[in-house]
Amino acid sequence: MEEGREAVRNTIELVGQVADLFYRQQDKDGYFKLNELIGQISNAMEYVLGNGQNEVSEECSGIIEYLNEALGAMEARDTILLADLLQYEIKDRFQKLYEMM
Repeated sequence: MEEGREAVRNTIELVGQVADLFYRQQDKDGYFKLNELIGQISNAMEYVLGNGQNEVSEECSGIIEYLNEALGAMEARDTILLADLLQYEIKDRFQKLYEMM
């Protein structure tokens, strides 16, 4: 369980770093770091979903919805919307998961 909490905590930190890069219009670095974030999100979700609690699964569903919105922002090359989704939706959802664990 501690590994799962650490994975979620690391994800929260990395989401903030990526959002900050996009806010500062450092798009190349942002996309490079986003690649790392995708792997970290996958890792964290594995731990979280392995837990099997209903409320945790609901938060994961919410994260997936926002990840789909983030994909749309990337396709539209809207890095500010992408940063907003990362900072205010995805990061907040991972913070809730962390508190549930």
